[in-house]
Amino acid sequence: MRVAIPSHEYKEMESEISDNLGNAEVFVILDVRDGKVRNVNSLESLYAKHGSPGDIPHFLKVNEVKSLIVKSINPRMIPAFKRNGITVYSSEDNTVQECVDKLLKDELVLASINPRRRTSEIPIKKPPYHGIPGKDRTGYHNFGDR
Repeated sequence: MRVAIPSHEYKEMESEISDNLGNAEVFVILDVRDGKVRNVNSLESLYAKHGSPGDIPHFLKVNEVKSLIVKSINPRMIPAFKRNGITVYSSEDNTVQECVDKLLKDELVLASINPRRRTSEIPIKKPPYHGIPGKDRTGYHNFGDR
């Protein structure tokens, strides 16, 4: 399984994890097989600080990445990674080594969309009732003081 972790450094296992996936200058790419890390590479991100939302998932898919470990991610990005066959994990760790240790122990948490934040569930505010001239809220004629 190939795993990607966003970073700003080329220190591989000692690299600090980037707080913002879109601003990551480097992806540390790990090849994990049989519960061990077989290979570690640093791959320069072509889309650091510029690019469209679908560029990073496609970039990782082209590099055969199957899992992504991030500190934080915009919930709207998760479906784009899923469409590209990439599982997104969330981690509070600071270095790549700490994340790998949790990955090998199967202690990472899947990143998920907060259901309270889904736009389909946000209540739509109705515009204020200004009334129809000559009628009140019930639809009956309102002649005022006459």
